[in-house]
Amino acid sequence: MINQSLFSRLSILFLSILFLSGCFNRSANHWSDLVPDDTPFVLVPEQNKTILDLMEASYIPLMDDITPSAIQLINRIEEQSDNGVMIEAVLFYTDTANDWQPIWISKSQPGLFEKLVENYQKRFEQNEYYFKEHTIEKIFLSDRVMFAFQNGDYFIFSESSLGIENMIRTLTGEKNSIELTQEQTAPGSFIANTESLEYWIQQVAQVTYRPQLQNILTGGSPVSFRFDQIEDENPVWRMSGVMDLSEDRSTLLSSISQPSDEFTLDRYIPMNSAAFSLQRLQTRSVPADDLQAETEVDKYIEDNSSIWQNISEVLGDEFAFATFDQSGAESASEFLYLRKITDPGTVRSELNKLVQEDLAIRDGNTFSIRSSWLAKLFGSELNPMVDFYVTVYNEVAALASRKGLSESIGGDASRRRVMYYDDDFMDIKNSLPSSLSSLFFMNASQFGNFVQPWLYPQHNLNTILSPLDQFVITTELVSSDQLEVQFHSFKRETVDQPYRERWIFPLGGAEITGPSVLADITGSGRNEVIFSTNRGNVYALATDGTTVLETSTGSDTPVGPPVAYDWYGNNQKVILQAAGNKVYAWNNSGDELPNFPIILEESITTPLTVEDVTRNGVAELIVGTNNRNFHILDSRGQAISGWPQSTNTVVNEKPLIDTYLGQRSLFVYSENTLHAWAINGQRRSGFPVFLPAQIHGAPSMFKDHIMGAGYDGNLYAIGRDSLFTDSLSVTHSTDSLFVQSIQVSNTSLNATPKSYNLMMRVDEELIRDDFVLAQASNGSLFLYDDIGQLIFTQSMGQPSSGSFTPIVTDLGGNQRMDLISLAGFGRLYAWDLISNRRLLDLPTTGMNYPIIYDINGDGNKEIVAQTRDGMRAWSIIRTRMEGETE
Repeated sequence: MINQSLFSRLSILFLSILFLSGCFNRSANHWSDLVPDDTPFVLVPEQNKTILDLMEASYIPLMDDITPSAIQLINRIEEQSDNGVMIEAVLFYTDTANDWQPIWISKSQPGLFEKLVENYQKRFEQNEYYFKEHTIEKIFLSDRVMFAFQNGDYFIFSESSLGIENMIRTLTGEKNSIELTQEQTAPGSFIANTESLEYWIQQVAQVTYRPQLQNILTGGSPVSFRFDQIEDENPVWRMSGVMDLSEDRSTLLSSISQPSDEFTLDRYIPMNSAAFSLQRLQTRSVPADDLQAETEVDKYIEDNSSIWQNISEVLGDEFAFATFDQSGAESASEFLYLRKITDPGTVRSELNKLVQEDLAIRDGNTFSIRSSWLAKLFGSELNPMVDFYVTVYNEVAALASRKGLSESIGGDASRRRVMYYDDDFMDIKNSLPSSLSSLFFMNASQFGNFVQPWLYPQHNLNTILSPLDQFVITTELVSSDQLEVQFHSFKRETVDQPYRERWIFPLGGAEITGPSVLADITGSGRNEVIFSTNRGNVYALATDGTTVLETSTGSDTPVGPPVAYDWYGNNQKVILQAAGNKVYAWNNSGDELPNFPIILEESITTPLTVEDVTRNGVAELIVGTNNRNFHILDSRGQAISGWPQSTNTVVNEKPLIDTYLGQRSLFVYSENTLHAWAINGQRRSGFPVFLPAQIHGAPSMFKDHIMGAGYDGNLYAIGRDSLFTDSLSVTHSTDSLFVQSIQVSNTSLNATPKSYNLMMRVDEELIRDDFVLAQASNGSLFLYDDIGQLIFTQSMGQPSSGSFTPIVTDLGGNQRMDLISLAGFGRLYAWDLISNRRLLDLPTTGMNYPIIYDINGDGNKEIVAQTRDGMRAWSIIRTRMEGETE
């Protein structure tokens, strides 16, 4: 009995030792047993791929870019092997920093581990440490440290000690391993671990500020993607995989796993979208149980549940989410939700109930609302908005944080500037099944710009997007619990267009009253396009043509363009506009400033000038009026000392305010008379100056002389001394001031002379100097130097526009200056100044008041002008000179 009892105890002890030994030194039956369940991505190379083979794969440079590891260093490991190190899998593991770290799982080889330890460990260093009863060896490769351990048939190494330790935790059962089938781990697969993708999202996106990104893929499973065999050149490549679905799915996963059907909301998604998705989700008939009433509107709907119910009954299950990289004026990128509706009248009627309770504001078909409940009703539970605008247009409701963006849907759809009419997208859509569960379309470069404000300063997303052009993800429900997922990479057909239309903003037949003004009035860092119309409307448009601000001068017709100015000295520009006998001013919300409008006794005749002419830190307002007076008003609208001053006739042009002979002065032309006053109102000595002809336009400065464009075709120069040489000019007066002229044209000059510092070819040599530009009414243009010598001349062959002053700018972005002018019928002409050759392939649409500037900040100049269809913008992609082939 004693012997039996002792034997039993020893047996129990032996079995316990075996059990504990098995726990502490468990070996993986398959490499997937080593993979923690929070690993976002796993690459399974094709069978029998050695490290050397893998380093030649096309995706290795991308891996090198998106990880901080020195990937090429693992060749050193292969050097210690006689037969090559076979890679079973590569894990992309989320390290503690915002990095991916590759973890390499390879087949063990006899003696390899020992060789690495012998050759790549250092004396007097901590070459190993113990973790969970496993020995982790340090392998020193150049200036990098690789951590490695062996387990059964596998040798694992990585620069991430955390990744190695978590693999050991997975072996010991402290962490769960990824659940993969044998089919999913087949060689040549790329595995996306759906639920753990949140860890990667947290790496690149500031989830603290975007909490809606958490738990967005709950209910999915790992998807093993394999490359499909495709015969066409487009798509460039395609990967397909199947995801198993659980019953408890996140809102996002539910919205992309509905029964397949045809999508129609692409008829309303603007062409300038950086990316968009088309999804389905049945609207709730009542708010979710956990939805708290946060705003007054929410509380009202909670007490009046019929509003929610009536709206939900006419909302379709199809909705869309669109993003914009350059859409407006917000510092963060903007987005838009669209929902299909079956009865727009019901939606308007229910929203009008909120308007009647002063809980919403209506402007036409657009409602301004503060309600998280309605945001989720229209846009789904994915919609994080609280303050938003909703525009009801035809069969769609559009939600955005900015009114102009939500209202742009109607104009874009009516002008066919939507994705449904985009050839690239429709070619892609036609290559896909007609019925899908969801579709995501991305312009990679634009989408990278859109997400930039969401990302940490250090992230690898741009590197991932850089090889892509147009990227599409589609899903299709194949059974109640399985979803087919496909990634498609398309390459756009390169079309060498000289220019591209950006947008059109309808004016309803109104005309603008002067050139648009570019200014950042919202503090976004991007300029807005600001202009006024003869109907009293004042608009500020974002660079995508959507409305940022709209206000009005009422029955007063604006005079000239608006002015954007830092009125309060707080780095926040306001908009000012002369109209009728008033000066109006608004902040960036369209609210009128205190003490405005400023009212004068007579109608204003000149465009408004806003400038601190007294140098006291506060701006003054300068205008001419119908009683032949010129005014300088302080910020309260009171005339400053010495003003107003009178002229012999009514003045219609802005004054020139500049330093002349050491003193700040104000100059105006009144028919053939040049007036000049000091800022204190005293008339400058020698003025007024009477010229032989009436002057067109405003005074300008060139080489310390006041220039004027004569109706007699002469270019006039007024100064203390002569400007032009006697042999090329006529001197009209030599009293206290010299008055000279050069004969430019046998027709009148019709544009204010402008001075430019240019590189020009003079006598076969390139020289840089100041030149003055003049334009004749017959369409000829001239550049003169300071002695009156003609340096450049060209002709449009058509009469020129008297409302546009020719400009010099680098139109094509090729570091060569171009001269641009406008014909009387609205056609734009341009010439390269060095070669004297005309630039071709410019927009041929008749236009008025064009401005030329890189408003998008992408390196391409934009032309923004009034056309028959309204305000219109084009981007100049390239320019072609006469004689060059297309």
